[in-house]
Amino acid sequence: MIATIITEGNYKDGQLWRCSGDIIDSLDGLECLWEIRMSVFDEVKKILARVTHCNEQGITPAMLLKDLKADSLHWVQIIVAVESTFDVEVDIDKMKGFVTVEDFVKHIESLEQ
Repeated sequence: MIATIITEGNYKDGQLWRCSGDIIDSLDGLECLWEIRMSVFDEVKKILARVTHCNEQGITPAMLLKDLKADSLHWVQIIVAVESTFDVEVDIDKMKGFVTVEDFVKHIESLEQ
């Protein structure tokens, strides 16, 4: 996953930028960093909202997955979208044990490492 960039100082070229703990000396040649992915939770929240047609603001880490009222077709679409977005393979057997959105997000984060 592309991590969120945290700036140290202002937005001038040549400053130090921190990304995933690595220090990048400059933004020269790193324009792609502006196409930064949001946190895993934010990406998953967008996918869940899009597929289930529910309010994105209502999706929290503590939200129960059953409260999404997603049917089996929705879950297929969610899993395909997550696998495509994060370039991972979701373990369906493990997923059956997930209770909250946070459980699902943590699983995705563990797959990215």
